[in-house]
Parts: sequence; structure tokens; C-alpha cells
Amino acid sequence: MIALVNFFLFAKDERLKLRMINLIGAPCKEQIAADDNSTAYQQLSDYLKSTMEMSADPCDDFYQYACGKYIRRALENRASISKDMEDVVYQQITKVLESEEPSESRAITASRLLYQKCVAAEDDPSFNGSAGQFLLQKIHQFGHFPLIHNEEYDEDKFDLTSLLTYFNQNRTVLKAILPTVQVDPRNTSSFAITFDPQRRQSFLYVQALQEAVRSNTIPKMSLRLDLFKNVTYNLLEDDTSSSGNLSAERLNKDLNQILVFERSIYKVPFPNPDDMKDELPLSKVDRMLKSVNWTRYLLSTAPQEVHDYILNDPIIVIPGMEYLKTIDSIISDTPSKVITNYVILRYVNSWAEALDTKYRRAIKAFVESVNPSEEMGDRKRFCQKLTLRKFMEPVTAMYERSRGTNSMKARVDGVIERILSALKSSLEKNSWMKEGTKQKIRNKIASMQKKAVLDTTLTDAYLDEKYKGVEDFMNLTFLGFLDGIGHLETVETFSNLLKPAPNPRSSSTASLDTNAYYNRKLNRIGVPSSFLQFPRFQTEIPESYIYGSLGFPIAHEITNGLNDEGENDDEEEQQSTSSGITEQKEFKESSKCLTHEFDEVLDLETNMTLNGSLTLTKNIADFEGIKHAYKAYQYTKVSECGTTPLKDLEMLNEDRLFFIGFATFGGETWSFEMPLMMWQWCPQRCGSDK
Repeated sequence: MIALVNFFLFAKDERLKLRMINLIGAPCKEQIAADDNSTAYQQLSDYLKSTMEMSADPCDDFYQYACGKYIRRALENRASISKDMEDVVYQQITKVLESEEPSESRAITASRLLYQKCVAAEDDPSFNGSAGQFLLQKIHQFGHFPLIHNEEYDEDKFDLTSLLTYFNQNRTVLKAILPTVQVDPRNTSSFAITFDPQRRQSFLYVQALQEAVRSNTIPKMSLRLDLFKNVTYNLLEDDTSSSGNLSAERLNKDLNQILVFERSIYKVPFPNPDDMKDELPLSKVDRMLKSVNWTRYLLSTAPQEVHDYILNDPIIVIPGMEYLKTIDSIISDTPSKVITNYVILRYVNSWAEALDTKYRRAIKAFVESVNPSEEMGDRKRFCQKLTLRKFMEPVTAMYERSRGTNSMKARVDGVIERILSALKSSLEKNSWMKEGTKQKIRNKIASMQKKAVLDTTLTDAYLDEKYKGVEDFMNLTFLGFLDGIGHLETVETFSNLLKPAPNPRSSSTASLDTNAYYNRKLNRIGVPSSFLQFPRFQTEIPESYIYGSLGFPIAHEITNGLNDEGENDDEEEQQSTSSGITEQKEFKESSKCLTHEFDEVLDLETNMTLNGSLTLTKNIADFEGIKHAYKAYQYTKVSECGTTPLKDLEMLNEDRLFFIGFATFGGETWSFEMPLMMWQWCPQRCGSDK
């Protein structure tokens, strides 16, 4: 997004703006040529020559000058630097997952084995057909699937509690209506049973499902119907016990009933997450909600050691009883056959990406039709995502160990420390902030955790304890192994009720993201090693470029954690702040110019402008991010001109290279639909120019 906006929008600081204008002039004669044998320098030089538009006037259009060739290619190929980096990380992770190097960690061995079993399954002729039969066997162990075994279905034996228990015990397929275990909002040192309807599954088809169901448009609902039909016919083909007689008329009738039920569930508005949550004894929840016996559900799902906890009538945290009552009423008014079909079909769909080609083909068609900007990718990509979902910490540990992160960590730590120094310097020069507020910010900066590159908590001992028991399922087939992992996840989730919640400041933050992040609750700035990819980072390239390409996103994230929506961590003062600032009036007055400036940013495709008030948080983070990254870079500067120009780009002294690095950070292209899905303030969603 940033790369599509002229730099001078951010240059509210006139000294910074003038500094940049002056830097665009003639090359500095003091520069000394870099070593022609420097591979890193040559790589960066070649990259910038392929992305910069040297014929453009940087004073007229800085981003055309800095990124013109790249933008032209990106618009033609829907490319982005983020996507390029994600592809690099994908290849790096693939390499460690395919490695045959022995490991003493059972968790690491298990993560590789899951990935390799997943990939190998598609090339196994016996997997086609047997994958569907695996699910059919699971279904038959419970009872009959009325969608394909209508004659055998006995409505008198319907028991919703047993139905939900069986099909959600190893994987929660109906997260919007089922309880889970989370950190207790009343006491963050312990866990509690909670209903959290805003939990989402990460499988692409579920996201597309929610988009299709909520839209309620005829084309998208037709796609849902086609998906259900294809999955049903695939099951029928794999079901050796079925006669195969399923009339199109009955199938359409049954599926449309499912869609009506599904639509009614998704139409219920989520409770406001900021509202106070209700806290009720489990026995009272059971009395108020009639469709499911939640005590029996929990006893049937949780491991034996948790049963005493459940039988002692624990307090349940719920988002709002009216929401649950509405869902309960819809379920009670729906025929049992419809609910049974829906639960089992959702169970099958939750497996679909892991099954053989015909199931994946059905899901792929649905996902890409509902949201053309999404691509499911090939089997290997799915297997990697699946392995990351199940074994994020072991994979992160392997990845970090494979990259030789010590030298990277030292470099990134230095960038973070200098950015914090620049922030403290700006704070001391501030003329309108009260001393008490300044001290709170100083304290927050002083106590800020730095999780750069290497997560030291990910030892073999830690991993094996966290993933204890996984070795019991490693000799099973791919689908059996995956089901066993799901069972362990359920056991671990409910076992947390008997444990204190871990101190989040000392817990693992395993991440393979391609961006920096700031965790406001933990006051932690994180820079995953997966973010440190060329062209944004390389240990041997010039310092000035790194402060532009890497320092900017780090400073942006820190600023974003101290902005006007930030939370004051002082227990005695939980109020909205501006950089922890209580002086809201002064803040709003000083930010007016930035608000008005972004009110004028025009989206060329819609001919609408942004709403500067709604984008203010990110705009402040962008502006302050580039300002403090630049100040931090100044602390490293050896001379006015620097001593390390790039070959054939001698006009780019250190200062100029900083801004080129900054421009490189944000090379993205967006479809018209993408901002509509991601942000409330985009012009497409608002339908107006404000």
C-alpha cells in the first residue's frame, strides 16, 4: 500500500523532506567504490537496476523513480515483494521438512514425518478411494449419514449432544457454536471454558464458505450447492456399502435445507467483543440452553483427569447469553436430519483438502470461484501449511537452526536498539506532552521485549514435552496420523484447565511470518528470521539500505503499539491513549494536518478518497516509522557521503540508499476486492468519498 503513495505524503517533517530533496542531487565525489567481488553488493545493485526507473524525476514522483520498473511488472503479473518473500520462505521450509538429517527431538521427527506422509499420499494409488473410505468408516462408526443413507437413518435415535461430541472430538468443525478452553479473562493466570463464536478455521474453504454464506447472493449460494453436491457424489463413489442410488431431486432438496440452516446460523450477529462477557455456572448454561447437554458434551470430549473439574460446576465464560439463546433456538427448530447432514458434511469438508485429488478439486473450484484472489496451491503447499498448523514450533526451530541466525540477530538487535534510542530522543524534545506521560513511555520503552530472529525457548526438551504422545501415532497412515494429532490437541486443550496459564512474556512466540510485529499486551517487538529475506535484508548489504527496508517496518510496528488506539499497561489507568498520552486534546489538534492530508488520497480505480480519520492510526505509524528509522540510521553514519556505493549506482550515496530501501518495503499490487475484504475504511466498502 505504501509503495502506491507518494513519499511526500509522509514527509510532514519539513527537515526530513528538505533533506531528501537535497540528497537527490549530484553524486557525492567522496564515495569509494565497493569491492567488485562483493556478491551481496552485486546482487543488490542488479536488483535495484531491474526495479528503479532512472529516467523518472524523483522530486516529481519518488516511487516511480524508486520502483517504476517493478511497478510495471507487478501490475502486469499481480506480483508483490511480500509474495516473492513468501515464496522464498516456502522453499526454505520445504528444504528443512524434506531433510533426512536425523534429529534427537521426537517433535521435529514427527513434523517431518507428517509432511512427508502428506506429500507421498497423493502419489500412492491406494490413497485414491481409500481416503474417502477412511471418513466413511468414521461416519459408519457413529451411525448413518442420511444424505446418502436416507433409508437407514432413524430420526428417533437422534441425539445432538452425541452427534456434536463424536464429530468434534478430534477436530472442532463447528467453532462458532462449541465451547473451548482459553485464558480466563477474569484471571489471566488460569484457563476457563469459554464460548467464542468469532473463532475461525484457517482452511481456505471455510473462509470462502463464510464469505459465500454471508453474501447470500444467488451465484455464491449456487457455488455452495455445487460444492456440497461434488463432495457428496465423491463420498458416494467411495462408499462400497451404498447402492449408489441417489436422485438429483432428493439431493437438491436435502442440500437446500442444509443451506437454509447454515445461512440462519451465520446471519446471527456476533456479540461485540468489547462488551462485558457473561459468567455463568455450567449448570445454569445447561438449564438455559436446551438443544445440547453441555455438561455431557464436555465430559465426553475432555480427558478423564478433567472430569472432576467439569462436575464441580465451573464458571463458563460466554460472549452474551442472547447470542447463544438465538443459536439454540435455531437448532431446536431445525429437523434432526438436516442438522445431522450439516454436521457430517462439515466434518467431511474439514478433511477435504487433506484427501485425494477429486475432493481437493471440488474445494479448489469453490474457493477460487468465491474469491478469485485466493489460490489453494498444489499438494506440497497444502502439506506445508498443514504441518505448520500442527507443528509450528518444531518447524520454526528447524528453520531458525538451518539459517545460521546468530549474525542476523546481532544486526537486527542493533537496528531495534537504535530505533528505540531515536524514539527516546524525539520524546525528550516533545514540547506538549506532560512529564508523567513521558515517564510512562520511557518505562514502556525500557521494559520492551526484543524477540529478534531466534526464539531461545525452542529447545528439543521443550518441544518434546509440548508434543508428548505424538510418537504413538507416527506409524499410522497419513490420515490416521493426522486424526491422532487432532486427538492430542483436544486432550491438551482441556488439560489446560488444570494448569496455570503460562507467563506470556516468557512463552514461545514461534512465527514464520514475513513481517515484523508488535505485541501490545506483552510489550514485545518481534522480527522473525523468515522476515529477513532479500531484497529487504542481507547481512552484507549497506547499513543505510537495511535501515530503510528493515528499520522502517520495525519502527512502524513499535509506533503502532504506542498510537492513539494503544492500551496503557498501567494497571491503575486503563484508558485510551496516544503513545500512552492522556493529553487527547493536544494529540487530536496536532494530528489534524495528517488527517486532512489523507482525506485527499485518491483511489484511482474507484475515484474515491480515503477517510483520513479512519486511517490515522496506520498513517501515524508510517510517518513516525520512516522518521525514526531515518534517525536511527543517522547514528550509524560514518561520513556525510558514506563509503560503500553500489556498482553502476554511484549516485546512490548512503542517505539516498536509505530512501530506496524504504521504497522497496512496500511493493504490492491489490485486486479491487482485496481491500474490501480486509479493511472497513476502504472506499469500495464505504460507497462514498468519506
